[in-house]
Amino acid sequence: MTNRERQPDHERRNHDDDHTRDSEAPLVPEAPAAAPIRAAPGGPRVWVLPAAAGEWWPVIEEDAAAWADALPAGTPLVLSAASGEDVAKKVRQRGHRCVMRALDRRVRQSLVALVSRALLAAAWMLAALLGLLLAGWPNEYVLLLLILGGAFLAYSVVRHGRAVVRWHNRRVDASHALTRATVVPSPLVERLARALHLRRTLPSSERGKSPDDELLDASAHRKLIKDGVTTEADLSALGKAIAAALKLDPSSRRTQRLSDLARKAGLDMESAIFYRDLVSAAAEIELEQELPE
Repeated sequence: MTNRERQPDHERRNHDDDHTRDSEAPLVPEAPAAAPIRAAPGGPRVWVLPAAAGEWWPVIEEDAAAWADALPAGTPLVLSAASGEDVAKKVRQRGHRCVMRALDRRVRQSLVALVSRALLAAAWMLAALLGLLLAGWPNEYVLLLLILGGAFLAYSVVRHGRAVVRWHNRRVDASHALTRATVVPSPLVERLARALHLRRTLPSSERGKSPDDELLDASAHRKLIKDGVTTEADLSALGKAIAAALKLDPSSRRTQRLSDLARKAGLDMESAIFYRDLVSAAAEIELEQELPE
């Protein structure tokens, strides 16, 4: 029994009323067959994916720390459907901004932790001095508060101050590395661009009738692997990167509207639905590989 036959008919979902159609984007021409980018040891990767008409949506593999730590392994790769030096330059800039935002967020978090704890330590020491001068506290209490405040301040500077410096250095290293990042045309991203464009342009009555072309379900994504467009490892890595960027958490009991998640990620609704389908398909395929024969 083939993969397609294993799929129940009800999994072939029709997207007629899920979303409104945005303005049409130019169709990305089909690329000749090429070997997919393999998930192998090397430099960290950024996926620059198609989104709204003429727009790109960059996502990074792993989290910011793992991405920055992988820089010594090699030159960063920016995977996209772009071709041509001018377009590649813009794609590289999108990937650069995506990584910088992630690392800037870590710098700010460490800085906030340092400042808040330093203020708390200063408050203890100020309370000790005020208690001595205004309330006549015993010297033992004042000395104890001064010692605790000073020790906590030193601990905060050592722990969180080092974190600020470490994240700043990672940011500088990543910025330099991304200026020489290699833009690699990815058959998978090119295929995603064509499928997303097809979903946008199909009449409502025709949607859902070409599941492989629209990449509606796991069977369509299995076909990409079978045809050599991508690999299970790359599809899984991309699915996890998109889930992290959209903050999709299937295990969470909290329900959040996809439109809210898309807005926070800077993504239009049509593209968010498309990439949610990819995340589900990649998770299903990865789960199948983990099941015993």
